[in-house]
Amino acid sequence: MQKRVSAKISFLLVLSMFIGMFFVISRNSSVQAAPSFELVGFATLNGGTTGGTGGKEVTATSISQINELLSQRKKNKDTSPLVIKFDRKLTGSEVIACKKVSNITFLGVDGKGELEGAGINIVKSKNIIVRNLKIHHTRGPMDAIGIENSQNIWIDHCELYNEIGDCNGDGIVDPNDGDTEGGDVDWYDGLLDIKKSSEYITVSWNYFHDSYKTSLIGSSDGDDYDRKITFHHNICADVKSRTPSYRGGTGHMFNNYYVDVLGSGINSRVGAKLRIEGNIFERVGCGAVDSKTGFAEGPIGSYYSSKIGYWDVRDNIFIDCKGNQPTTSTCSFEPPYKYDHVLQPASQVKETVLRYAGVQGNIVLPTTSPTNPPAATPTQPKNTQQPTVKYGDLNGDGNVNSTDSILMKRYLMKSVDLNEEQLKAADVNLDGRVNSTDRSILNRYLLKIIEKLPYGNETPPAMPTPTDTHPSSTPTEGVVHEAESSSNHLKYAKVESNYVVFDQTKDAYIEMKKVNSPVTGEVTITIVYSNGSGKSLPMEIKVNSTTIESNKEFPSTGIYGALSA
Repeated sequence: MQKRVSAKISFLLVLSMFIGMFFVISRNSSVQAAPSFELVGFATLNGGTTGGTGGKEVTATSISQINELLSQRKKNKDTSPLVIKFDRKLTGSEVIACKKVSNITFLGVDGKGELEGAGINIVKSKNIIVRNLKIHHTRGPMDAIGIENSQNIWIDHCELYNEIGDCNGDGIVDPNDGDTEGGDVDWYDGLLDIKKSSEYITVSWNYFHDSYKTSLIGSSDGDDYDRKITFHHNICADVKSRTPSYRGGTGHMFNNYYVDVLGSGINSRVGAKLRIEGNIFERVGCGAVDSKTGFAEGPIGSYYSSKIGYWDVRDNIFIDCKGNQPTTSTCSFEPPYKYDHVLQPASQVKETVLRYAGVQGNIVLPTTSPTNPPAATPTQPKNTQQPTVKYGDLNGDGNVNSTDSILMKRYLMKSVDLNEEQLKAADVNLDGRVNSTDRSILNRYLLKIIEKLPYGNETPPAMPTPTDTHPSSTPTEGVVHEAESSSNHLKYAKVESNYVVFDQTKDAYIEMKKVNSPVTGEVTITIVYSNGSGKSLPMEIKVNSTTIESNKEFPSTGIYGALSA
């Protein structure tokens, strides 16, 4: 039986026959040894940055508990070292107020430390470390991490993200070319904003993604304090701009990976002098010419201000970028600290940061000496003669989820390579090959159609049949029809990184053609979708021009990227 599915929708909904994240972290473990994660950069100066090393340890159980602890610390003028550990997910809408305190480390443990809806605001504080934490969806004007009038700060191995798209859930995506008050662009604020007299800061090994406003250095053109900040070995992926937007002072950006930046990348403005070296820029920039400076929006430039900034550029790689891609410097700046021992050639950076940036299993605290702290090593599987294969876990993070499915898809599309261990994990039907059948099985496992992996060297089961019909006695493979199919027809919708994204137009739809059923009679259509709007959204579903669901509700999945069916 030939099926043609047409879906019409009156709200924004992200939909495809399989959905994944915009960006994939692949932990390819066969090429490079683990790098040193020691503190380098501006945070080593001015007495160094050790946070709460060697001090009392407290486990965070709620945001209010931590705020009470910090409030008492401020009141009592307590400057003794303190480590606040996060071993669970904490949710809320209030900020963690790290104000007028010092010598504190906020540390995620076992890769479980997470803040949802609550950011960390560091104000008039000194010697603060934030490591190994996932912080996301912080409602504006709150930043994921905000730093103001503070010195000696180290932000390391964190994952910070919000959302790009229909952030406020009104079914309309506001224009992306400016700040629409109350709209999507302003719904969330920055991932890491640093303002006023903040200096001696290092931002290292972090994963920034899915944000309109990534990192703002200086709150306005009048905020031109001589800030001193180092960014190294970070990932900025699927963001609009500000990677960072840097006003005044001096900065150092080395060995970072910028990928899929929709507007401008590093924006040096208001007299800033930036050393930018050994970075990779991939698909960065829109090429639009800024009316104030004349620079085309690209990886490196000076934008949105009549007061331009400057750059000292060396050994950067530009791949499929638009706009300004300078190879000639407009200033000279020599960082006043040692970093040659951690500086990599730009050609090695992508592999390194894709493996090691972001939250790790365990992070070792620095010693009380800021000049030579011990290197932290990510948790690795025990080296045995016959390592246990966790089928489906391609990226080696201990979990089987949509990230692994997208990584397998990238491999099948020949856009990434898998090492020997990853290929073993990807062969989920044990036939000695990795192909589309393995991905189909993996997707069904994620949907709980299959109970365990590996599924075995046999045909995968059919999609579940309706409860009011008798299932076929003959096992069938079923059909997986994906968003990218060339036979699909879209109206007021588009395919973006494995998603079908519907516009806010009432008559938006996707028509899926050439979907051939492996059996005759009744079949079940399973739609895998993601709906981060916070509410159910209705769709009309037709097969061969016949309406089978006139107002099918698709419940919210919480955030975009979370799957349901």
